[in-house]
Amino acid sequence: MQADSCDLDDEHLLRALDRIRDVFAVFDDHNRLVYWNAHSERRSGYSAEELAGMRPEQLVADADLPTLRSYLRDVHQTGRSTVEVRLVTKNGETVPHELYSDLLTDADGSVIGRVVVGRDISERWVYERVLEHKSDRLQEFAEFVSHDIRTPLSVAAGWLDAYHETGTEAHYQRVVDAHERIEQVVDDLLGLTSFGGVIEDLEPVDVGNLAWAVWRSVPTGDAALEVDDTGTVMTDRALLRQVLENLFDNALHHAGPAVTVRVGPLDRGFFVEDDGPGYPDDEDRSVLEAGMSRSPEGTGLGLAIVDEIATMHGWSIDTTDGSRSGARIEFTEAR
Repeated sequence: MQADSCDLDDEHLLRALDRIRDVFAVFDDHNRLVYWNAHSERRSGYSAEELAGMRPEQLVADADLPTLRSYLRDVHQTGRSTVEVRLVTKNGETVPHELYSDLLTDADGSVIGRVVVGRDISERWVYERVLEHKSDRLQEFAEFVSHDIRTPLSVAAGWLDAYHETGTEAHYQRVVDAHERIEQVVDDLLGLTSFGGVIEDLEPVDVGNLAWAVWRSVPTGDAALEVDDTGTVMTDRALLRQVLENLFDNALHHAGPAVTVRVGPLDRGFFVEDDGPGYPDDEDRSVLEAGMSRSPEGTGLGLAIVDEIATMHGWSIDTTDGSRSGARIEFTEAR
C-alpha cells in the first residue's frame, strides 16, 4: 500500500531498504541470491560480487542445514515460514538470526522467488541460555540443599534431644557444630547464587599480581606460593579474586598446610596447581560440581563457584594432573 501523499520510486524504496538494520534478501525461483540490502553485505562480510548468485546453504552453519532445508520446504508448501539459524560470515563468525520468508509471485500467481528478512537475535540467544543455565543450577541447588542442610538439621535435633535428657555439655556442642555447618553451607550457597548472567564490563588484569595480593590476604600458614609470568586476562577483577581465593583454600584443605601452590601461564589463559596428592582416580570434572568435596569440613561449593565464574566469563575450565603430581585447574579464554 502506498500513501497518496508520498510518491516513492524504485530508487527511494531501495534506499529505504538499505537503511534498515535487518538482513533483507531476495532469492529467485532457483534459490539464487539476486538482491540484498546494504546491511546484508556488512553483516556477511562478502562483497557484492561474492554474494551474487549464492544459495542459502552457503550462508548458514553446517549444523543448521537440516533445519534450513525443512524451513525452505515449509515456505514452498505454506507460502511463508519463520526459523532460527546461525548465519556464517565470510570470516567464519556465526551469528544467530531469526529468518522470515514469504514467496514472491508474478501477476499470474506463479512463484518467481522468495523474500527473506533476518534479524540478529544474539542477545536473545544469550539470555535464553542464561535462563536455561539458571534453571539447571536451581535444580542442582534444590537437590543439594535437601541433603546438605536437612542432614545437619536432623543431627542437631537428635543431639538436642540427648542434651535435654542428659544435660551433657558435649551433646550441646554437637548441636552447635551442626548449626555452624548449616551456616557455612548457606553462606557458600549465597555466594554461588549471587553470581549471574554474562559479564559485560571486563578489564585486563595481571593474574600474577592479583595472585600475590590474594595470597597475602588469606591465612596460608606454612604454605608457599610460586607465580610465573602469567600476563593478563580480560576479567572482572573481583570475580577473579574469588576464583583464586577458592582455589588457594581448596589446596590448603586437600593438600595440607605445607602445600606449594603454583600459578602459571597458558596460551590464552592460566593455571593453578599444587603439589598435593592430586585427584583420586575416579574423579575428574566432577570435583567442580556442587556438593562434591573430599573433605568432611568442606561444603563442596568452593570449586562449583570457580566453575560458575569461569562459565560467566566464557572460559573453558579443565581439571588435570599438575606438573608435580598434584591437582591442576586450567582456564582458557575463548578465541
